[in-house]
Amino acid sequence: MTGTTDRRPAMRTGAGRSRSLRRFGSVVVAAVVLGAGSACAQTGAPKPSVTVGAPYAGTALDPPPTPRTVAPRTSAPAATTATAQTTAPAPACPAAGVVIRTENPEAAMGLRVIHVAMVNCGTQPYSVNGYPSVRVLDEDRSPLDVRVGRGASSIADIDNFDAGAQPVTLQPGERAVAALAWRNTVTGINAAPANGAYLDIAPAEGRPHQIVKPEGGRIDLGTTGKLGVSAWQASPTR
Repeated sequence: MTGTTDRRPAMRTGAGRSRSLRRFGSVVVAAVVLGAGSACAQTGAPKPSVTVGAPYAGTALDPPPTPRTVAPRTSAPAATTATAQTTAPAPACPAAGVVIRTENPEAAMGLRVIHVAMVNCGTQPYSVNGYPSVRVLDEDRSPLDVRVGRGASSIADIDNFDAGAQPVTLQPGERAVAALAWRNTVTGINAAPANGAYLDIAPAEGRPHQIVKPEGGRIDLGTTGKLGVSAWQASPTR
């Protein structure tokens, strides 16, 4: 129709449509490249390093590592060996100035002999002339019924046992010796054997006594009930 304007959109020619497609493709490619570059930038970033004991530098989503505590190394103390030193205490010196002890027990064929030593432990000379005074005591330190005689003639023949008394003076540190003799014979069934656990000895009759544990353990008198005593004699100092 003459004078009427056709308002329908005109179709683009082939050349124009090709230019539009090229522009759209360029935009898509650019977007893909930008997205890939951003992803590479994120994945290529170095991870935060963690140092033991240092402040944590990671992201808020990661739990902080537990600090490790290392105890300081200590060296073990050197082992020491203690040497025990045992020293027997020296016997105290009694007020009388002498100390009495027993020594050198002997036994043969039922005969028993034990020596008694008296040492001047004081500072003054000490004199005796005669026989020690002796009693035999039981475990409770009560006297036993024992006949104590001078010499050993009624018990056995023992060399120098019956030499008799003579004066002896001990300077400080010097010693004198005597002896006791008995038999452990059991001669009857009506009497119990006597066993002495202690000796009560004085340097002489009327002087202070000292209770002594006999060397060798006991005074086994059997049923004889007899004990012989020798006189004091001077002895070399030990």
